[in-house]
Amino acid sequence: MVLKIYRSSAGSGKTFKLTEEYLKLVFADPFKYQKILAVTFTNKATEEMKNRILTELYKLAQNQPSGHTETLQKTFPNLGDKGISSRAKLILQLILYDYSHFSISTIDSFFQKVVKGFSREIGIQYGYNVELNTQSVLDRAVDQMMLKIGEDKQLNNWLEDFAANRQEQGSSWDLKSSIQKFAGQITKEEFQQNETSLKAKLSEKSFLSAFIKKLSSIVNDFENGMQAIGQEAIDCIKKAGLDISDFSYKESGVAGYFIKISEKLDFIPGTRAKDGLDNTEKWYSKKTEEDIKARITQLVDSSLNGLLHQAFNKLETDYRSFKSAQEVKRYLFMLGILTDISSQLSEIREDENLMLISDVNQLLRKVIDDNDTPFLYEKMGNRYMHFLVDEFQDTSQFQWQNIKPLIKNSLDSNQMNLIVGDIKQSIYRWRGGDWSMLLKGVEQEIGDELIESVSLKENWRSRKNIIDFNNAVFSQGAEWVKNSIENQLKEFDIEIDETVLLSNQQITEAFKDVVQDCPEKENNEGGQVEVRFCRSDKEKGAHWKDDVHQQLELSLDSILENCHQKDITFLVRTKAEANELADFLLAAGKYNILSKEALFINSSPAVRLLISALKFINESADFINAVNLIVAYYDILGHKLHYQELIGLNLEKIKAFLPAEFFSIRLKELSLYDLIERLSSLFKLNEIRHEWAYIQALNDVVLEYSQNQKADLASFLEWWEEFGLEKSIQVPDDLDAMEIMTIHKAKGLDFKVVIIPYLDWSLDHNTTQENILWTSSHVEPFNDFELLPLKYSKKLIPSIYVNEYCQERVAAAMDSLNVLYVALTRAVDSMLIFSKLPEKENSKTVGDLLFNLIKKESTTQNTKLIKLNDFWEEEDAHFTYGSPVLVDENLEVEKTYKLDNYIINTDFLNVRVKHEHADVFDPEKESPAKLNYGKLMHEILAQIKVPSDIKKVINDLFTDGILNEKEKISIQTKLSKALSQADVKDWFSGKYKVLNENPILIPNQDYKIPDRVMLDGNKALVVDYKFGAEHASHKLQLAEYKHFLTEMDFKEVEGYLWYVDEGKIVAV
Repeated sequence: MVLKIYRSSAGSGKTFKLTEEYLKLVFADPFKYQKILAVTFTNKATEEMKNRILTELYKLAQNQPSGHTETLQKTFPNLGDKGISSRAKLILQLILYDYSHFSISTIDSFFQKVVKGFSREIGIQYGYNVELNTQSVLDRAVDQMMLKIGEDKQLNNWLEDFAANRQEQGSSWDLKSSIQKFAGQITKEEFQQNETSLKAKLSEKSFLSAFIKKLSSIVNDFENGMQAIGQEAIDCIKKAGLDISDFSYKESGVAGYFIKISEKLDFIPGTRAKDGLDNTEKWYSKKTEEDIKARITQLVDSSLNGLLHQAFNKLETDYRSFKSAQEVKRYLFMLGILTDISSQLSEIREDENLMLISDVNQLLRKVIDDNDTPFLYEKMGNRYMHFLVDEFQDTSQFQWQNIKPLIKNSLDSNQMNLIVGDIKQSIYRWRGGDWSMLLKGVEQEIGDELIESVSLKENWRSRKNIIDFNNAVFSQGAEWVKNSIENQLKEFDIEIDETVLLSNQQITEAFKDVVQDCPEKENNEGGQVEVRFCRSDKEKGAHWKDDVHQQLELSLDSILENCHQKDITFLVRTKAEANELADFLLAAGKYNILSKEALFINSSPAVRLLISALKFINESADFINAVNLIVAYYDILGHKLHYQELIGLNLEKIKAFLPAEFFSIRLKELSLYDLIERLSSLFKLNEIRHEWAYIQALNDVVLEYSQNQKADLASFLEWWEEFGLEKSIQVPDDLDAMEIMTIHKAKGLDFKVVIIPYLDWSLDHNTTQENILWTSSHVEPFNDFELLPLKYSKKLIPSIYVNEYCQERVAAAMDSLNVLYVALTRAVDSMLIFSKLPEKENSKTVGDLLFNLIKKESTTQNTKLIKLNDFWEEEDAHFTYGSPVLVDENLEVEKTYKLDNYIINTDFLNVRVKHEHADVFDPEKESPAKLNYGKLMHEILAQIKVPSDIKKVINDLFTDGILNEKEKISIQTKLSKALSQADVKDWFSGKYKVLNENPILIPNQDYKIPDRVMLDGNKALVVDYKFGAEHASHKLQLAEYKHFLTEMDFKEVEGYLWYVDEGKIVAV
């Protein structure tokens, strides 16, 4: 028997084929279901395969139509129709009664099962727990590492280098968050493979010190050597009575090169310096005086030309080592930090008897290395005969090496095995997927004689016009990408290793079977593809995406005449793009959207402002909280602030940036829900239509939290950081809504109408992100470490790591092309694409690729391919192929209703009093005797500056039902009398500047809020209202207020306690 490899392009029916092969095995032997292991890569795919097999068995058992009937009849002609039905019924019964042996699982689940059988051999304690959330454990390991800051000198150095590197790149200044993201490198197989050795070497201080010394020596020797050459040349020029200005092009000419190397500014010679080698005439200009020309000629011939030769020779012999040492030294901190986090992770594993899901492959690899395959089967207690592997292009090297012995053993026993995959849909390289195994690796390791390779050529998903479009794009697109990379590599002006060129050729090799056939089936003809290239308008400051949004709204109105909103799916590259698109669609106010990527509550600027405000209210003395709040507020206003503008913040400066009302009320005393409502009102968030859904969702989250958790502000903020960030807007499943989805999430799915609004991702890595390249070398001293991390950058081109850089460049292009393939092959009926109109001929993005393929005349000799250029409209920069497809006109859509405005309770005092004082007014009892009197009276007095304010405040309480007629009269009378008191009358006379409940911000502490401060020039009076019995603490509190006012340079400060009901005033 052989290992079958089905190479299944998009929509070619791979699940159908897997199901068919499974059915053929169990129809041959009904009990064989116990001996078949089918593995997939996601739980969703596992459930889909199980359901598909059971559904088909049920159909066959009931003599219902099945797509597999014909194949089974041909494979088992002796069974006949009744025999197939009865056999299917038997198999279905056996599986359902013995479901635990119906072995279809994720590859990780299978490997966990194996590791569990080997826990003693591996040295894992019994009862260990597998942690699926790797990042949460990594975050804890980072926290533990950060606690060592100040104790471990070497760690301090690593972290200082990390921070300096982030600053140099202009990256986030949130050091901890950056390290947490970076910590994911620990789970990479390259690191795991060498982890033990790396930790041992880095823990040996003498070894590390010696390595750094070697690197420094290489760097210093080169720089000092070049500097000496440059300085000697400058000295020669001076001794000859010449100056750099006497030479051609002065500092930018050949002589100026010596200045650059003498100052260690730049060692790479420009064209003028290169032209000057052995060419004296290039050292002076035509205008140079004859005397100067003669002296330059003599000097060049006698010394400068020789020194230029020395510099060039040193460049040729030592520059690669110099650049290599420079880059290794620059990023050595990454290795140090990772190994330290790894050590903390090991402690967590041991202390908690924990295993990460990412550990499983490494542990199993050790088992298989040390044991033969039959022994492994015995320990598992279940010897599988057949292995069916789905989505093989996403298999990592560890996973392949772990399952390969099982497949080989099965092949040795003359059993059939199956692999299904598509290199063109390999988009998970970032988590270990290695498509090269499907391209050639399996044949090389298993043997060509044991392989049967089959390409599934028919596309059962898309209509004909979409298939035609993709055939034309990708049959030529792979060649275009390959040629573009070759041209870029030539520009590097270096000798490219043969392995790099072979890697580049693999791009076209991977896409050689991309052309698909359109099978004859109902509703297969027609379909439409539109591609629109959008323009930027620099004069108006309009981005090309502004043009996208303008055209998109018009297009949607047209599309929705022929289909329903739920038929439309938007595909985007990143979550940031999903958020950008969601904001636009929500702002339009006429579309329903749902998304697991785009509708995260915290993605909303309004929600980020509210959370920032909560953090400031909770800890107002924290400078970072103040900065984040101000930046978030100005982001809502549409103004970008530079952090430099916020240096030296104090209370007055903070007040200047924020609404005055934010500081005029006791926000901290409001309930969580009321606080969100109050903040939404004072920041006027109810006026921003596209934020309504997010604000409401936050309110829902807060309400749910308040009902189930400790509802104080500090606890909520702690909960939010751990759980709230993942909360999203909840949308009913049956809502007629367009969905926004990342391309990675869309893999394996199909949609009637696909819109790709921002097709412009790079064919290379994003240089603003941390792209770590794990490298190794046989060159000394770089081979002291088996593995070294470097940042993917063009700075590696002149180093010994140039081949690693070039291979990664090819792999990055392949990744981007594969993502494009996945995106363009999801549509069933229609596809609309928006991309940026290139301003010049480029080959940097997938948008450039599409533009070149559509606009230029096709050179293909394949007559089956459509000529894209035939459907191109130059004036509108618009491609259209086919016409829209109508959906069922009788399909009813549930009507939805949209708010015209977002309602916020604007009288929070009333809401709060009602909420907090549900038992305030008991109809059976006299009021306000039972009123939670102190709080209410504080709230009322906070709104009174002069006696004439009393009536309005009390009337408002009455109007809103907080007070009844009797209570209104009683409180109004009491306050009028209190404010007419001889000593009090002056305070409310209007002659002072009154600050009711204004916070006093205390350096490095919290803030204090006196009830009333009255200012008159350099004089300040502070009053605290009391509605209970006297207490010694009252005087201490007021004395504290007086102290802070004195610290604020008020020359005369008076303080009073006013026991309102008693009419008593106590000077403090």
